[in-house]
Amino acid sequence: MFFYGYLHELAGSRAGLNHSGHLRWSRFLRNPDVDIFCSPIAYFDRQPGGTGHFMVPVDSLAAHGKLWFNEDDTRTFVTPEDAGYGRCPTLWESQGVHQRNFAQIFPRRMGCWYMDLGNEGWVNHPSLWSNISKMREVWQKHANEPVRFAPEIAVVMDETSPLYTTSRSPVTPALVSHLRASLTRIGAPVGWWLLEDFLAGKVEPAKLYIFPNAFVLTAEQRARAKQVLADQGATAVWFYAPGFLDPEAGLADPAFIRDLTGIGVRLLDEPLQDLLSPIAEAPLCMGVSEPFGSKQEALKTQFAVAENEGLEPLARYATGDGPVGAAVTKQDGRPSVYIASLYAPSALLRNLARRAGVWIWCDSDDVVLGDARPDGGGWFLALSASAEGDKVIRMPRPTVVRDVFTGQVLGRGAEIRMDLRQGETRLLRLEDVR
Repeated sequence: MFFYGYLHELAGSRAGLNHSGHLRWSRFLRNPDVDIFCSPIAYFDRQPGGTGHFMVPVDSLAAHGKLWFNEDDTRTFVTPEDAGYGRCPTLWESQGVHQRNFAQIFPRRMGCWYMDLGNEGWVNHPSLWSNISKMREVWQKHANEPVRFAPEIAVVMDETSPLYTTSRSPVTPALVSHLRASLTRIGAPVGWWLLEDFLAGKVEPAKLYIFPNAFVLTAEQRARAKQVLADQGATAVWFYAPGFLDPEAGLADPAFIRDLTGIGVRLLDEPLQDLLSPIAEAPLCMGVSEPFGSKQEALKTQFAVAENEGLEPLARYATGDGPVGAAVTKQDGRPSVYIASLYAPSALLRNLARRAGVWIWCDSDDVVLGDARPDGGGWFLALSASAEGDKVIRMPRPTVVRDVFTGQVLGRGAEIRMDLRQGETRLLRLEDVR
């Protein structure tokens, strides 16, 4: 068992991912002598209302026959007020965070232990253990069932590309670490894989693939990526500099980006703030009212879209009259999306997912987890509220929705509504109406 592979988490660390020693996870995944990997819950965005993400592209583990363990060191309400790292001020928030973290591991049948630092009793309360006990009973009851986690959205991360950026570059932290918060709030379950496994055909087929940092690809790898996407008829979303660097050719060329994405780009002569204004009349920008981006100034390398026929512009630099910075086109009969920025909001990604045919369970930027699929695969769905309010969960067919713990019917039909506090989590069982 190893604590290793923290690609997502250490990308956002002060020292930078390049100094972490965690950039050879794929080598460990191929090693038959390693059985289990583990890490704490991601420290970034773990608070009540956060995503409770993994530190690694965790779904690559199953592709290699490995097991994952979460170390749930949640700072509960019994910790000191200065405990930091997403501390939960109340009992119900502590229970909600534990349930959200459980909803990450249960569909994948991963392991978990609960711990504190310094023997300070961070879970020393009967109501916390009662909540954990109920989750453990659910896990054990279904432990021997086949895993049905096959999300319609796949995020594909590269552990080679960070080696081609400087340790202090804002590119890797933004795309590998911070973008997780937006990707996890699209409104549908998401899987996380390594680029190497995608190219090797080890990733479960998806309707939407998102590539935050696929900067370094050979001509053979570009061709392989296009072939996988074409075979599945899947939509691809590419960020910033996809395929820009070809190590075999020894070149960095915008033409490689066009070859990979089907969208021509050019290098900007003068740097612009990394901020894109959505084009109001673009259907895919519905609900995206504010400019988006990392707001970084003077990136050393920046791209703009070369406008031509067959291109659907989505956003422009600056106040909306600058060059196009995001667009969609058709490549091999499927949508291909390019976003030059280091960030995209959940609303835009949700619109792209919906066009790709992904079933959107919830539109309100909350965290949706589980193995439920619109084709009837899986039965578990969880909603963790990123903000207080009335939540609407839409079903692909008439459905009976039950509380996982009690079996109580919470709703019946094509949609259910729940009024949730920020950080509150509901674990649901979906059953077809008979």
